[in-house]
Amino acid sequence: MEHKQRKIKKTPNWLLSISILIVIGTALLRGVSFSDAEYRGFPIDWLVLHGHHAFEFLVWGFILDVAIFYFLLKMLLRMYKMVMKKTAA
Repeated sequence: MEHKQRKIKKTPNWLLSISILIVIGTALLRGVSFSDAEYRGFPIDWLVLHGHHAFEFLVWGFILDVAIFYFLLKMLLRMYKMVMKKTAA
C-alpha cells in the first residue's frame, strides 16, 4: 500500500513539469528564428514552427525538458519543506 501512495504522490510533479514546459515553451517565450522556422522550448528546443503553418515536434528535447523541470521542482519542494520545518520548530 505504501508503494502505491508514493507513486500517486510523484504523478502531480510530472504533470506539473509538463504543464510548465508547455506554457513556457509556447506561450511565454518568443523563440529563435532561423531561416523560415521558429524554434521554441526552454532550455532545450522541442517545438519548431515553420512559416507555412506546419510544425515539428522534437521528442528528445521535450523529454529532456520535462526531466529538467521535474528535478527542479523536486529540489524546490525539498527546500520548501526544509524551510517550513525550521520555521515550525
